[in-house]
Amino acid sequence: MNVRKDAKFALIRLQRLTKICLAIILLLALPFATWGAEVVRADSGDLIQPEQGYPKPALLTPTSAKITVKFDHAATLYFELKEELFPMADLEGTKSRALENHTYYVLAAGEERTLIFNNLKKDTDYALVMVGEGTDLLLQDLGQENFKTLETPDNVQATLVNNKVKLSWTEEAGRTYQVYKYEGSTAPANTSDWIDITNTLLVDNEVPDLVDGKTYIFAVTSTYHTEDEHFVSDYVVSNAVTPGLPAAPATLTAQTLNGQVKLDWSAVPEVEYVVYMYQGSGAPQNPEHWVKVAGPMTALQYTVSNLTSGLPYVFAVRSSSVTGMSEFKVSASVTPQAPSSGGGEVVVTPSPSPSTSSSTASSPAPQKEIIKVDVANGEQASTIDSLELSRTRGTDGTIKDELELNQSKAQSVIDQLKKTGSRTAVIRIPDVKDEVSQWDVKLAKESVKLFTEQGIELVISNPNVKVSIPAASLKDRTEDVYFRLVPVKKQESREAIEQRLLANETLIQSAGTKNIQVLGRPMTIETNLQSRPVTLVLPVDSKQFAGVNSADLGVYIEHSSGTKELVHGKLVTLNKDNNQQGIEIHVDQFSTFSVVRVKDWAGQTTQAQPYIRGYADGRFQPDRFVTRAEMAALMIRVTGTAEAESEASFADVKANHWAESSIVAAVQAGYVKGYPDDSFKPEQAITRAELANVLQHLLKGEQTAASEPTTFKDVQQQWAQEAIDRLSAAGVITGYTDGTFRPEQPVTRAEAATMINKLIGLQPASAAIKAWSDVPDTHWAYQAIEAASIKE
Repeated sequence: MNVRKDAKFALIRLQRLTKICLAIILLLALPFATWGAEVVRADSGDLIQPEQGYPKPALLTPTSAKITVKFDHAATLYFELKEELFPMADLEGTKSRALENHTYYVLAAGEERTLIFNNLKKDTDYALVMVGEGTDLLLQDLGQENFKTLETPDNVQATLVNNKVKLSWTEEAGRTYQVYKYEGSTAPANTSDWIDITNTLLVDNEVPDLVDGKTYIFAVTSTYHTEDEHFVSDYVVSNAVTPGLPAAPATLTAQTLNGQVKLDWSAVPEVEYVVYMYQGSGAPQNPEHWVKVAGPMTALQYTVSNLTSGLPYVFAVRSSSVTGMSEFKVSASVTPQAPSSGGGEVVVTPSPSPSTSSSTASSPAPQKEIIKVDVANGEQASTIDSLELSRTRGTDGTIKDELELNQSKAQSVIDQLKKTGSRTAVIRIPDVKDEVSQWDVKLAKESVKLFTEQGIELVISNPNVKVSIPAASLKDRTEDVYFRLVPVKKQESREAIEQRLLANETLIQSAGTKNIQVLGRPMTIETNLQSRPVTLVLPVDSKQFAGVNSADLGVYIEHSSGTKELVHGKLVTLNKDNNQQGIEIHVDQFSTFSVVRVKDWAGQTTQAQPYIRGYADGRFQPDRFVTRAEMAALMIRVTGTAEAESEASFADVKANHWAESSIVAAVQAGYVKGYPDDSFKPEQAITRAELANVLQHLLKGEQTAASEPTTFKDVQQQWAQEAIDRLSAAGVITGYTDGTFRPEQPVTRAEAATMINKLIGLQPASAAIKAWSDVPDTHWAYQAIEAASIKE
């Protein structure tokens, strides 16, 4: 293998030498030769030349290349990347393809420009072909930059051996390797943060100078050398390891005693101990679900109170030292029973709240009262428990409600649900006199864990809105969750919302009519549970539904980011006893929501509409990669989001960019994001991971994430793993037969159309009329492409 590579690089050097000789001959013959149509002669004063040292490769990896160019004259640079060495010059062809693929820049004299190429094949020869067009509009051959992508080191592993970290990886002859470390559990976002430890490694690649208790991750790069160049691979990252943690106690026993549980454990030198509990018959799969009970402390026993009699519990102890904490030492399951003298339940200590002293104040003060709130079984609609709600009447006459669901009460609700076999808890918040102006509902983080762990859906219901939160949307939350519900009661406020809707030309054009009316009472919802799917039902008086076609009903959404949407809704029954109805929608952003009637809504149904266009030459180009700009435009078109009127803040998205308004709107809506360097990279191909992160916003409430993550072996701890898992669980995306997902692989137009069609319910066109010259009816995505295509 190395002989072959050395011979190949020798051939490359010979080819380069030959090319130089030919160039010299051509230059000598220039005064006496008449150039053909493809080589256009320029006056010497207009001859475009690269400045000294350019072009220069700044980065070369197995899948990407970065090449910087600078020229001495102002010019338009047309370029293309070819998978071969020393291709024949084709000036007009290169320009034509560059215009088609948006691979060109207008450069000032002396302006430096970096060309970035991603998603390349590793260990492959490429040629960057460059053509310049000066102020005289004549094309000039600016030469080629030939390079070869690299291979990467494989199987980088960090292993703890006798509490020492040793590294291993698969090596190849003819290469040198550099080793790096980073303090943390994931690779740094900036590669300059890696610390080179190549020259400090000990025997068997043992890593010295690590701090006990700290977590580290490592990376290896490989370098291939030729006579005049060297090429460095990507960073290949290892698993994370934590050396020097203390040992856990060797034994832990749990004994029930008079409604309590007494714990005893064995000693570990020079540590303290932390005690945890978990309601269940076995340890939780997610360590974050352990509830801390006590510690750090030096005692070797502890008695746990405040337990619910008749329920099983497990307990755990961890050793704690300056270096960190040990693994959990878990007890056997025990079930405490109430003391024979009665009682059993320990009084719950409420969270601190403002004093409600009954002493009379000389000046007016807010009045508070405690109201009992029912918790119902979702399926049977029967009351199973109750909560306490604090209602405050302000001196200005406003009334606000506050409700907190703490850990003890959450456990009580779950216990009662288990008795009925239900997994839905409905908190019914009353407002009989329609006098409350704001509801604040807080879920303690411990309660969130309990609901997630038990798979409980939580529903918050009051006369103005019903909020359904699936257990999957609470998963991995590490802080309290709050919802603030504010009804828009003033008539002038509702009229202002309707006027803003009617003034939005983009939404009016999408609806196909200006005959739009706001029904019912708009609701403003604030929460810290963003980007998680939640179902809303907005009630409307049955009188306003009289004679209204259900296909005309929808919801107008004003996002806090400034973007606006008009979406179809589903007519549902809220209360069978009085036949109260409402409009149901699925959201993952929270804003102001208004039920609307759209008379003769375009399409008259909620059926998905075509959203993608082909090219002017009659081609669809199904195998062309989707760019980030194109994906932003597709999301705006699919969702019906109004295009933004403000300018983009990205340095590489100019005001005259064809997708500038779509990019701004997509960013404001939260569909896409830019990069830390304030760039958007609009012409960069979107990867499978990036597409998953974008498309998750199209998931409906019934397409929630699976309780268990998928098993793609190459997305573990990948930044888009949650989005990939959600789309995989919904059947939108699949992996490959080798068990991989290939998150960094670019997505073609055919693949994107197929995925989006699944998400929006756009059915394949079984009897489609062939629209594109390059998509035969034998193409694997023919029906999906035809269904998605806008016929113009």
